[in-house]
Order: sequence, then C-alpha cells, then structure tokens
Amino acid sequence: MESLWAQHNTKLEQNLKLQEELLRELKLTQAKRELSRPLFSEILSSILTAMFVIYLGAVSFALLDEFRFSLPGFIAAGSAAFLIYFAVLRISKIKRLDERSASVLELQKRFYALQHYRSLVGRWEIVLGAILLLAIWPIILWTGFGVDLYESSWLLGITVGACALIGIPVGIWYGRFYRRKMGNTEILLSEIKELEKG
Repeated sequence: MESLWAQHNTKLEQNLKLQEELLRELKLTQAKRELSRPLFSEILSSILTAMFVIYLGAVSFALLDEFRFSLPGFIAAGSAAFLIYFAVLRISKIKRLDERSASVLELQKRFYALQHYRSLVGRWEIVLGAILLLAIWPIILWTGFGVDLYESSWLLGITVGACALIGIPVGIWYGRFYRRKMGNTEILLSEIKELEKG
C-alpha cells in the first residue's frame, strides 16, 4: 500500500512540475505575443522611414540650388535617420526578450532595460518627430504639387496646424498603446517569476 502511495505521490509531483512548466511556457508565449505588435510596428516604421530618408535625400540633392527646399529636406532626412537609429536599437532590445534559454530574472532585467531606454530616448523622439513633420512639407508640396509653402502665410499656418492636429493625437495614441503592451508584458513576467518561486 505504501509503495502505491509513493508511486501516486511521485506521479502527482511530476504532473505538477509539468503543469508548472507548461504554465510558464504559456505565460512566456503570451508575454512575447504582447511585444510582437510593437516589434512589428517598429520594423515597419523603420523600413518606411528609411525609404522616406532616401527620397528626401535624393530630392534635397536635386534641389540643391533651391536652398529653401534643400535645407528642410536635409533637416528632415537627418531627423528621420536619428529616429531610425533609435528604432533599430529598440528592435534589438525587444528581440533580446525572445530568447527561450534566458531565465525569467534575465528577461525581466532586459525588459526593464528596454523600458529605461524608451524613457531616455522618448523625449528626443518627440522632438525629432516634430522637426521631421514640419520640415517635410515644403518639399512634399513643392515636388508633389508645385506649391511653394513659403509664398503663402495662410498655407504655412494651415500646414503647421494640421501637423499639430494630426501629430499630437497620433503620438499620444501610440504612447498609450506601447505602455499598455509593456505593462501587460511586465505582469506576465512577474507571474512567471511567482510560478518559479512557488
């Protein structure tokens, strides 16, 4: 009878360990899924921004004799290049969270490093995004529609106002989206840590 209880107890312990491991894997998969959308958006925006930098650089070089168009183009291209640099660093930090062999403590350290990096460069990204958003319009309007933004003060005012009306809400929405995903990931990682303790 005791041997039956011992076998049953061993099977129960093995079953509990297996269930804990499966639950850990499930939580880890959920945490990585939470980061998949921000990762996809970072990669997509980096690719599109890189294409835009190439366009801005080519147009700015073509309009070198028109300093009022080439200067904003180079400023916009430089701002976009810095935004790409920040995004690539953030992508690499997100990808480092995708290692299955890393311990939960190591994943949490990497996650907090990602959050710290985001808080450090966030202000710079807002400033660079505003510069980019304002600097692109003279070139876009000139190359696309033949409209000189500098000749019409009301058009300049409408452009600046439209940039603010579009840029501020989109920036706020994306910031909230990113914070929500990061918060969900943090909760899942802490639940995994509790599973490992228990």
